[in-house]
Amino acid sequence: MSQPAARVASRLVVSLLLLGGVVVLVLPLAVLVRRNWPPLTRLDTAVTAAAERAGHDVDGLLSLARVLTYLGDPWLLTAASALLAVALVMVGAPRLAAYVATARVAAALLSPVLKAIVGRDRPLFDEPVAAAFGPSFPSGHALGAATFWPVLFVVLLAVVLTRPRWRWGAGVAAGVIIAIVAGSRVVLGVHYLSDVLAGVLIGLALAAICTVAFEVRGRPADSGR
Repeated sequence: MSQPAARVASRLVVSLLLLGGVVVLVLPLAVLVRRNWPPLTRLDTAVTAAAERAGHDVDGLLSLARVLTYLGDPWLLTAASALLAVALVMVGAPRLAAYVATARVAAALLSPVLKAIVGRDRPLFDEPVAAAFGPSFPSGHALGAATFWPVLFVVLLAVVLTRPRWRWGAGVAAGVIIAIVAGSRVVLGVHYLSDVLAGVLIGLALAAICTVAFEVRGRPADSGR
């Protein structure tokens, strides 16, 4: 086998392993949701009730959640991905542009398909504070955020981030944003805990698969402080 063919084969194997891993994690969760498994239903209901209480008891929490949830808004992420892809093409990085575009398109297509398959109803607060349409599982905001922000991090690694502390900072920021988006969806009462958990797992797997498929690597780190 030639070296290019071997590289393609290795990327395919790793991608399949990543895909298999997320299926192993998310498929049982989806089945339990479909079957209204009592322990999971109780956990989701308890977290939803706690989120509703927190929204009423903690001043400014709902307002903050309404703002921060936009970090996972599908339209915002699509626009940001498009602008980033165009910028990468303009600086002579078409492979990275295709990487960004593919990850976003895959996330945008996968989310509604999975929602339609599982068909879970949204949670209900006694006093609704936000509205969302369509099925609940998985969270499209969480899935989109868990795909976009790691992809952006990888692009920054490949283009500008060379110092270790920058890399750590950007990686932590991406993780914090994903957690914030997931939490905001629960606080706003538009998703259950299991919805956002599934969205995050799927999004991270999708970002990893795209990274492997496009063979994106970071620049060598320097020792600057």
